[in-house]
Amino acid sequence: MVIKNRIVWKLIVIVCVVLITQLPYIYALIKEENDFVFGGFLLNPIDGYSYLAKMYEGWSGEWKFTLPYTAEVGNGSYLFTFYIVLGHLARIFNLPLLGVFHGARLITTIVMLLAIARFYELTLSDERLQMAAFAVSSLGSGLGWLAIFLRMTTSDFWVAEGYPFLSAYANPHFPLGLGLLVWIITPHEEANKLLPISRVIYSLSSFGLGLISPFGVLIAILITGSAFFVAILFQNLERFKTILEQTKGYGNRFIWIVIGGSPVVLYEYWVQKSDPLLSIWNAQNQTPAPRLLDFILSFSPALVFALLGAWSVMRKPEVKSCILLLWIGVSFLMVYAPTSLQRRFLMGLFIPLSVLAIIGLDVFQNGATNQNVSRKFIARFLLFLILSLPTNVIIILSSLHGISTHNELVYIHKSEMDAFHWIEGNSSHRSVFLASPETGLLIPAFTGRRVIFGHPYETVNAEQEERWVKSFFDTKITEGSLKETLSKASHQVDFIFYGPREGEISLPGSAVVIASEFFPVYQNNEVTIYRVDK
Repeated sequence: MVIKNRIVWKLIVIVCVVLITQLPYIYALIKEENDFVFGGFLLNPIDGYSYLAKMYEGWSGEWKFTLPYTAEVGNGSYLFTFYIVLGHLARIFNLPLLGVFHGARLITTIVMLLAIARFYELTLSDERLQMAAFAVSSLGSGLGWLAIFLRMTTSDFWVAEGYPFLSAYANPHFPLGLGLLVWIITPHEEANKLLPISRVIYSLSSFGLGLISPFGVLIAILITGSAFFVAILFQNLERFKTILEQTKGYGNRFIWIVIGGSPVVLYEYWVQKSDPLLSIWNAQNQTPAPRLLDFILSFSPALVFALLGAWSVMRKPEVKSCILLLWIGVSFLMVYAPTSLQRRFLMGLFIPLSVLAIIGLDVFQNGATNQNVSRKFIARFLLFLILSLPTNVIIILSSLHGISTHNELVYIHKSEMDAFHWIEGNSSHRSVFLASPETGLLIPAFTGRRVIFGHPYETVNAEQEERWVKSFFDTKITEGSLKETLSKASHQVDFIFYGPREGEISLPGSAVVIASEFFPVYQNNEVTIYRVDK
């Protein structure tokens, strides 16, 4: 009966997460109007459109990634393979890119949740705690909702890879990466020598994780390597003999994880250092750690209750508790290590914090009757859950507000989409477009064409290019000056895109001057595309 209830509970949580993370997108489609088309993204659309641009490269038949928001093509490299492959699948099966993106997001969400459920089943012996931990980690978040009153926007509102729910809401590669990471480090009984099939599975899982998230491979290597180190360090201490043999097994697992994942990590490091365009992109791609107060708020109340849980499990050390503590310790140290990619190591941190927090809720139960234990635990669990939900509720409500107001990054003017369709069929694949920063974000995603500026990281020399683009539209221009201005651009411009977003940042009369100097090759009621003669 207990097993049946656990399975039902697992299904209820999975269905809740899937529905809550999918229904807002369906609602956004329903709310499309004659003049607006849903762009496909509700959380962090700037990165969302960049994923779509990567998929477009695969749809075009490419296997190598080139920076889609940079005018210069470059040599290309095998990065972002996950999205390139999704693009190829869309082309092979004649499916829309956005449909494939969200279909993949649905599937990877389920994969992630099943992996987390298995992790808890093999970490906790008490099925009551398993179910509680699974619910909190899958649906919960931090206390960022309280930080709103301090006029702070904390990490639990936007660092999606740190939280299963937010990962599921954002994109498909975060949940898939989390699922693989959890699978790789899940504790279980294993002999000191892995079976050949286990070696292959761990190596392939690590290789796949490297393609999706190289930072996940580093986390897995550090956790399993630390577990093996702990076993060796304490092998002569009587108190730790209960975990010795099991943590030694992590040493064997560590070897095959390194074999599978490290070549991908090393390749990505090498190509980002050796390729001149990617090296600039990498230098711009700074992801600093959140401030300490931000960190505490973003991962509390789980962090607070987890301190009690850590105290409890350290009194009775075993491999399961060891992995939880090592995961948290490794993540915290790497987040605040002096590197340029600190925030990436927050990946999945809410998962071990949640299970330690649930253990912490169950600490002070000695001497109570079973009935009192159950009542006290349920009360504490409900308090924990209630405190953990509001941030995600606010995120969903913010999305609904963006839908109801037709936010300009959530919805695209139909006239713009019509122009994008024309671009696909009437311009060279390597054409370069000059457009406003927001239109520059959309053009590579929906046409595969390049722009002078469109993304704060994936445009090489982004700040410089953004300033030049804005100055083109918002500086007073006169007849005869435009061609001279374009001659000073860092790259050849083939077309000028002038639509509603360009009109918002242009000075009065700019459109007339542009029309007097360049030949319009496409026009609808709101958008005109001009060809720039070479």
